[in-house]
This record gives sequence, C-alpha cells and structure tokens, in this order.
Amino acid sequence: MAVGIEGLAAVLRGLRSRIDPERALAAAAAGVTWPSSEAECIADLDAYDQALVTAAEMLEVPLPPAPEGDRRFTPAQRTEVEAGLRDAGIEVTDVGEPA
Repeated sequence: MAVGIEGLAAVLRGLRSRIDPERALAAAAAGVTWPSSEAECIADLDAYDQALVTAAEMLEVPLPPAPEGDRRFTPAQRTEVEAGLRDAGIEVTDVGEPA
C-alpha cells in the first residue's frame, strides 16, 4: 500500500518531534526519558532522514549531496530540506512548533 504525501508528512512530523533537541531537553528536565536510548534516537534520525528523502523526491525538492560519514544530512542540510518541503506545501514541524 503506497503512502500519500500527507501520510508521509504526518510520519515526518511524528519523527521530527522525537528527534527535536529542545523537546528532548524539556523532557529530561521534566524527568521523562526521551528517547529511551541512544540507539532509538539514531534509528529515529535515520528514519526521519529517509522520510525526508522520500518526500523531497515525491515533490521534486532538490536534495543536497550526502556529507562524509554515516549520516544522510548535516543538521544544516536537514533544515534546508525541511524548508524546501515547506515551500512545496508540506509542513514537517508540529503545529505551534517554531520552524
């Protein structure tokens, strides 16, 4: 079953909320473990990056070249792709979350 762009946007928003460092710090301050492990954080980041690539390809948003190392995007590149998706009409941040 193919996932449409709106479904993919919902997946992106959910994953982004899990990898957002400000939310992680707020959760830690409140005594909540977020995410539960470093491995889970890495898995969420990998899933988010792959979903960004898929959405960008669906909407023909240009992707930056992969940096050296094992990450698909640098933080700056990730922000660039998010902005490209926003310009194409897909918001990946949660409602009320600063872009």
